[in-house]
Amino acid sequence: MHVPALVLIREPRDAILSHLIRNPDLGVAGALRGYLRFFEPLVGYRDAFVVARFQEVIGDMGAVIARVNERFGTAFVPFRHSPENVGRIERDIEEDYRSRTTSDELLERIIPRPSQARRELKEDLRRRFDETAPARLLRRADAVHARLSG
Repeated sequence: MHVPALVLIREPRDAILSHLIRNPDLGVAGALRGYLRFFEPLVGYRDAFVVARFQEVIGDMGAVIARVNERFGTAFVPFRHSPENVGRIERDIEEDYRSRTTSDELLERIIPRPSQARRELKEDLRRRFDETAPARLLRRADAVHARLSG
């Protein structure tokens, strides 16, 4: 059965740092194991889906949708990456996440968008990541990322 499928993949370090910002009580090793638990099984099915790198999705989702359409013979309407459309999506995301929390501090941790607060949190977490990431798990995660995105 050909089910159109898109897998979003992000470089392990960046994915883990973003995940740890949202989930500060999770350890680096646990987050790496979660990354592997999700992505490793997909390697065997690489031909069954379209892979989109994180930067592609945030930079030109229309091109990603076009690849899905080409691969699966579908007719999804490509997203037109314009300031108006991106702004609309950012407002929708903001509204959705604000409805889930009353704390601005928590909002900055959970909302998936760049901000100065998130950049500062990420820098602190990067040091923690570099000091505590098990090398074996990181090598596996990097290898899985390379196999899926290459």
